Formats: sequence, structure tokens, C-alpha cells
Amino acid sequence: MTKSGHGIEPEIAALCRQLSGKSLKQLIAERRITRYRLAKDTGISYRTIQYWEDGRMPSPALALKVGQYLGLTKEVDIAELRMQVDELSARIKRLGI
Repeated sequence: MTKSGHGIEPEIAALCRQLSGKSLKQLIAERRITRYRLAKDTGISYRTIQYWEDGRMPSPALALKVGQYLGLTKEVDIAELRMQVDELSARIKRLGI
């Protein structure tokens, strides 16, 4: 698997893009849920979801969590994505960011 120029796996980067701005608003509307329900069910703050709808990008870990909740990731992909997120988190921690 190749990495994007930002050090994020392409699949995770695509998921992050899909969960921001108009794309997220559309996903929420299509699934007939509210931001409140999404926040409550995923444990992510309502304000964070609003930030994403305003165009901010979610972190890979939160994107994975919401992607799984919304059915955007396949179960077989979940384990691999978790490993990638863990690896990226470890790299960030080593860099002291």
C-alpha cells in the first residue's frame, strides 16, 4: 500500500475527506440521523461534528470510528485501518507532536 504525501494511507485520507464538509452533511441526511445522534452514538462531541461539516478534517482515528458507524468501511478493512491508525499514532508520538 502506498502512502500519500502527508504520511496518511490513501484509504484513511479518502475517508477523512468523505467525512468533512458537504459530504458529511449528505451522509447524515441520507441515513436520516441527526448530528446529535451521531455524536451520542460515537462518543464524539456535537461541536466536533459541526466543525467537520464546516470543512475541517477529522483525525484518522475519529474518521475510522465515524466511518464504521455510518457503514463506510467494510469489516475486513477495519482491522487494517486500525493498524494503520495505530502506526500513525505511534509515529506522531515519537515525533512529539
